Amino acid sequence: MKIIGWNCCTAFREKYENILKEKADIYVIQECENPEKYGDENYKNLFKNGFWTGEIDFKGLGVFCTNENIKIQKLDWENSQNKYFIPIKVLTQNCEYVIVAVWTMLPYCEVFFDYFCENEKFIDECKDKILFIGDFNSNVNLDSSRKKNKNWKSCLQKISEKQLVDVYNSFFNEDEGKETIPTFFQNRHLHKPFNIDRAVTKKENIKQVEILTFHTWLNLSDHLPFVVELNDV
Repeated sequence: MKIIGWNCCTAFREKYENILKEKADIYVIQECENPEKYGDENYKNLFKNGFWTGEIDFKGLGVFCTNENIKIQKLDWENSQNKYFIPIKVLTQNCEYVIVAVWTMLPYCEVFFDYFCENEKFIDECKDKILFIGDFNSNVNLDSSRKKNKNWKSCLQKISEKQLVDVYNSFFNEDEGKETIPTFFQNRHLHKPFNIDRAVTKKENIKQVEILTFHTWLNLSDHLPFVVELNDV
């Protein structure tokens, strides 16, 4: 099963055909428009098998499935802060996953930390087959501006307690904060690279990981698509 997370930097209705060429099963898109308010029928149809959330119609979080053989169902997890997370149950022919679409805004990793703690009972039920993916806006190199008990290092500790790993760091065998492949270029400046788009799952679930090359995608967004292929067994 192939999943792509991408912060499209708004106007997804004008860009979706580009990401669909990657032929993923499930797409997690940050800064996309409400399909009920914007776009042509083809754009709206993407979300017939998907979900969208947001406070403003032109810039929210969406997740949708393009594989007719996969069924998805939105889960009723806790979200007391009303932040941008969409948990879904994914049923393939071979197995069942839970995928949580993520878009953290200020105060970034603190939001993820609180959401993770709030839903530990649900995470415990599916931790062997769960994937968090999206724009986390977080890296240990940015921890100095975060609360020490809720910075990215603290998030990694919570993740580790559930026997989960950061997908990028695990797959590429690179230390946190020393990532060599950026996922974001601030204001599209190549001299301002960051690795802040992330995924979290069990190490055994990871089949393949790819950050799509910036030469193509920086024309569309300051973020690069994060591709994860899971072992569908």
